[in-house]
Amino acid sequence: MSSCFFCGVGGPETAVELHFKNKPNFKTDQIVAVTGILKLNRDDVEHFNYILTDCTGTLIK
Repeated sequence: MSSCFFCGVGGPETAVELHFKNKPNFKTDQIVAVTGILKLNRDDVEHFNYILTDCTGTLIK
C-alpha cells in the first residue's frame, strides 16, 4: 500500500516544494519532468526540507 507525506506515513523525504518560473498548465495526473535549483531548508518550518526554485516542467508522453 502506498503512503504519502500528507497521509502521515511518509517522511519529509517524500515531498518537494516547487517554485516555477512561470505558472505551468499541468493537470493533476499528468507525468512531468521538473528541473530547477535545489535548496536545502533546515530552518524554516513553514516550508518543506527540499525546495526547487526557478523550476521548469516538461510533459512526459
